[in-house]
Amino acid sequence: MARLLNVHSWNVQGLGEANKRYAVMRALKAIPDFIICLQETHMTTETVHLLNRSWIGMAYHSYFTASSRGVSVLIHKNVPFRCSRTLIDSEGRFVCLAGTIYQTDICIAAIYVPPSYNAGIIKTVLSFVMTDPNVPVLLIGDYNLVTGTP
Repeated sequence: MARLLNVHSWNVQGLGEANKRYAVMRALKAIPDFIICLQETHMTTETVHLLNRSWIGMAYHSYFTASSRGVSVLIHKNVPFRCSRTLIDSEGRFVCLAGTIYQTDICIAAIYVPPSYNAGIIKTVLSFVMTDPNVPVLLIGDYNLVTGTP
């Protein structure tokens, strides 16, 4: 029997304020077993622990400054994710995870592409997720891109 997995992506536009972190965490408690990718967390090495402190489950973060960027992947404690490989950007633009959920290989890539787009971000992420073409990929995020022309 196939299992359903709730996957969400939210651009939170900063989690520096306690009230905002509380509101986001309260909203997350209403969602059953899920993976959520947060963009624009605006967290730093000094503040990321504030998010971890209120989270029960696995958390992976890429942070930059208190005023820009930042990506987090939060995996609910009831989701049996086993991480085998990570690629976490030092400039707050992406978190890539490879592992298994319910004995199924999976690759998760959460991306925030700042408006000052750099093609290298996408190339790096795609190189990670395309390692094994037989593995399902969740490519989630805020790309700030326009593809094609009207």
